[in-house]
This record gives sequence, structure tokens and C-alpha cells, in this order.
Amino acid sequence: NLGDAQAMARLLAQDGVGVDVFPVALGARPEISIERVTLPPDIRKGQPFAASVIINNVSPAEDGEPDSVNGTVKLTRRMGHQVQTLSEQEVSLVPGKNVLTIENEIQMPDFYEYEAVFVPEHPDDDAMAQNNRATAFTHVLGQGHVLLIEDWENRGEFDYLVNRLRAMDVQVTV
Repeated sequence: NLGDAQAMARLLAQDGVGVDVFPVALGARPEISIERVTLPPDIRKGQPFAASVIINNVSPAEDGEPDSVNGTVKLTRRMGHQVQTLSEQEVSLVPGKNVLTIENEIQMPDFYEYEAVFVPEHPDDDAMAQNNRATAFTHVLGQGHVLLIEDWENRGEFDYLVNRLRAMDVQVTV
């Protein structure tokens, strides 16, 4: 049910699967949850992109004003067995949705897993720690490659195009 539990329940019901629901009352405690990590699904090697972490702060209002919750958000990237910390920063989450964006660039083609984790400064600032983690995946494509076939009698006719492609970090074979 990560993401949209109602849509999943509808699909299950259409397939004849019974769905029982038991509501969990959180009471008047603050609750922080990482809704998702968003990434482009396919990225070119060396292409700058943004990784966004969407964090929801559901804090009860005290004295008419909902409270911010302080803590640390850590974003890591995994390729195979290699794990790299991209960002670890102190945050103050205002009530509602908070978006943390980290600019990124990857130089090696492969599949990557990104994981975001939120740790509150004070444990009682968060009712359930189980939803303080989210992951996303992306695929980094290798360098683009163009095969240019030219007329042997008019060699060099497309040199300008070849040079422009190479300047854009595209491998060109003439």
C-alpha cells in the first residue's frame, strides 16, 4: 500500500480479494512520514538532476499553532554494495508537506537505489518511526553513441555536426 492504498484496495476488490481495514488512531501526537523520494527514471551519464524527498509533518495544534519538528534527513545512494551518503542535514519540518531537493550527477552507468531516512531530534516528536524511510530507483544510461556514415567522395561534409555532437559529450564514429 505504499503510495495509494485506496487504488490498490480497488484493484484487489475487482479481482475478488477481500480487504479488511483496521484504522490506527494516532491520537494527538506529532507524526512525521517520508512520503517518497522522486527521481527521473532514466538519466544520462553526467546529466545534472534533482533528487527530491517529500516529508509530511502532521502535528497537532498547541495553543492554536502547530509545531515544527526538528531532526536530521539523510539521503544515500547505493550501487551494488557501494553506499554513498549524498546529504545529511538538520531540518525543521513545518506542518504539512516539506520538500528537500538535492542536486545530483552520476558519472557511472548502472542501476541506483536512493534512500531517505528522517530521525527526529526528540523521539516523542514522531509517533511511528516505521514510516520515516523511503526509497526510489533510477537507471543511469551510458554515453550516447552516434554512427555517422558519410559519402566517401564528400568526406568532411558533416564535420560541423560531428564536432557539435562531441562537444555535447556524445561519442561519434564516422
